[in-house]
Order: sequence, then C-alpha cells, then structure tokens
Amino acid sequence: MRKLIPITICLLLAACSLPLPTNPTDDINNQAATLVAMTLNPQVTPTQESQENMPLPTPTRSPDNGPTATITPTFSVPMLKVDDPTNCRSGPGENFEVVTVFQSGAEAEIVGRTQQNDWWQINNPFATGTCWISAAVATVSGSSSTVDVMTPPPPATAKLPSPPSIASWDFTCTYENGGPTVNFNLKWSDRAADETGYRIYRNDELVTELPPNSSSFSESVAVKENQQMTYRLEVYNGAGATSASPINFSCQ
Repeated sequence: MRKLIPITICLLLAACSLPLPTNPTDDINNQAATLVAMTLNPQVTPTQESQENMPLPTPTRSPDNGPTATITPTFSVPMLKVDDPTNCRSGPGENFEVVTVFQSGAEAEIVGRTQQNDWWQINNPFATGTCWISAAVATVSGSSSTVDVMTPPPPATAKLPSPPSIASWDFTCTYENGGPTVNFNLKWSDRAADETGYRIYRNDELVTELPPNSSSFSESVAVKENQQMTYRLEVYNGAGATSASPINFSCQ
C-alpha cells in the first residue's frame, strides 16, 4: 500500500506537465484580433515614410494673361532739302532733261528712290508731277527707308546746253608788294535750261565750278608784269560743254 502512494503522486505530476489541448475557438479569436490590429495600425514601409516626410511643393502663381501690348511704329513724312541751287530732272541722271531748278533752302516730299539710293524722286513743289534730285546734293529727313524703289523712265538723248552770253566784264590792276594784282569781274546771261553747272578757266586752268543758274564770277589774283590773261566761261551737262567767247587782257 505504501508503494502505491508514490506511484500515484508521480502520475499526477506527469499529468500536470502535459500540454493542454488547444481550443479551436481561441485560435479563431486570436486570428481575428490580429487582423483588426493590422488594419488599425498598418505598418509603414521606409519608402512611404520618406515620402510622407517630404515637404509639399509650394504653389507658384502663373502670370495673368492680360492683353498683349501693340507697338505702333512712328512714321514721319520723308522730306528733301537742298542747300545750293540744284536741278530737278525728269529721271535719275544728268542725261535727263531738267524739269525745274530748286533754289537754296527749297524743300519737297520724297515719293521714290533708285535701287542704289543715289537719286530721290520728289513731288515737284513748283509744278504738277514729279522730278529727280541727286542724293549727293540733298539733305534728307523723315522715314526715307519706307520709300518705294521706282523704275526710272528711259533716258532721253541729252543735248548740249546753250552757250552763255557774256553780259559784262571788267578788271583793274593794283600794284602792291612789287607785282600787279588783277581784280576781275564777269557777268553773263544764263541761256541753258538743262545745265549741270558752270566752269571758269583762267589761262586754260580750271579756277572753279559754279552751280546751275549762276550768272556772275569775281576774283583777285596776283600776276606777273605784262602777263597776258585769258578767261573762259563754260557751261556743261551730261552731253558735254559749250563755251562763251574768251576774254583777253593784260596789266600794262
């Protein structure tokens, strides 16, 4: 009987150490609780965490789409002015007929030009129609770059200008510093209608060139004792030149 008591105690102790049977209901409850916890507390991956910590972009304000400004170019009427008497011709060249003569300070509106910009076509302020003036003798103002290139008419056959007619001439001789000085004065009638200008020759050397419609010349020049003096007046254009009769004298 005493031997049975220890055996009984050992069996009881072994039964206490055995694993308890698993309850199916408890496993289901544990899985449900786990799913609820995962739903309420989702795990954040490193990529998501870095994206969430990035600062939000600052919105920028786009410019207002207001009305577009329109720039209107400034235009002024192109004008031409001459400082000396100048021929206005029927075409751009000295072989064209002279239509009229502009006096010093005359102005006119430019309406055309040559391709090379060396002649200007203007409204003739003294008559109807247009004529041409060389750019070399004119001062231009205004929007001349907007002027159209004009096709000039074919040049007419230029004619020699009518020779000038001597109206009067005189001279005096003064003696200073051991030699004579000639004071010469010349006047003539302008009979040419298409001259480019006049030339004065002294002893066959060119002294000066004068503009069209000139009618007088004067000079003082030192000469030698008893030197023979010859003056010659010439008018010229694109066709050539004609001269008045020469003037001869000397200081005795």
